[in-house]
Amino acid sequence: MFDYALLRMSVSSGDGDGGEFVRTFQLASSGQGVPLPIGTFSDGTVLVRTSGASAMPPTGLSRDPVLLWRYLLDGELLDTVGTFEGDEMHRAGEGQRTIATSLPFGRRAMFALSGTHLFFGSGNSYQIDVFSSNGRLERSIRQLVANGPVTKQEIERIRRPPEDQSRPRPPGFQQLINRMPFPETKPAYGELVVDAASNLWVAEYSLRLFETTSWTVFDPQGTLLGTVQMPRGSRVRQIGHDYVLATWRGEDEVEHVRLYELVKPNR
Repeated sequence: MFDYALLRMSVSSGDGDGGEFVRTFQLASSGQGVPLPIGTFSDGTVLVRTSGASAMPPTGLSRDPVLLWRYLLDGELLDTVGTFEGDEMHRAGEGQRTIATSLPFGRRAMFALSGTHLFFGSGNSYQIDVFSSNGRLERSIRQLVANGPVTKQEIERIRRPPEDQSRPRPPGFQQLINRMPFPETKPAYGELVVDAASNLWVAEYSLRLFETTSWTVFDPQGTLLGTVQMPRGSRVRQIGHDYVLATWRGEDEVEHVRLYELVKPNR
């Protein structure tokens, strides 16, 4: 568990809420911004991301780099893993300040861990690169699937002011989004999740997190296993050998926990 306010890791024995508290430690500074843990490799080292320094334009589109690091379980910095494309952002001047916002339909850095391997997807095309824990590229998972187009109707829906006036947009945000450029195509996919059998689940792209319904599943070697359909409104949290644990948000916006049976075809 990671405390973002204190930048402190908590270590427990066992898995989940049943584990007993062992100790805490803080991550040593890498000198490159705030460290944010992604997950833990099977050797016990922790993978951490920070924002990389680069010459960002004062306004317009940019994609900040992401630096990945490995830490030991006492907080000591072990080594660097590599530099990757980060999230696509839009920067606009507003008086004496610059406002940075996530770009609707922008590409995002997607990471997932499995044992001794790191999966990374930039969303530029349907390609997910598989790295060893020390950052060596071992293989790539690809599909010949074109990125979906961003339609005029989708852009108009985003720019349209919210109907619920009890939750108005911040001052200046409407003008900002009206001037914001939009990509011609969407990212190739959404979230990456690794299941208990080290299979990689790749979500179909959705602008809104809880609208993802279709997942494509690959085995650890990158062979396509098939697709899985999840109920609309659900967000996958954990995938076991025979179950999918998800949170589900209904029309009342209240989040519920649901456990779904995972039925696999005979192979």
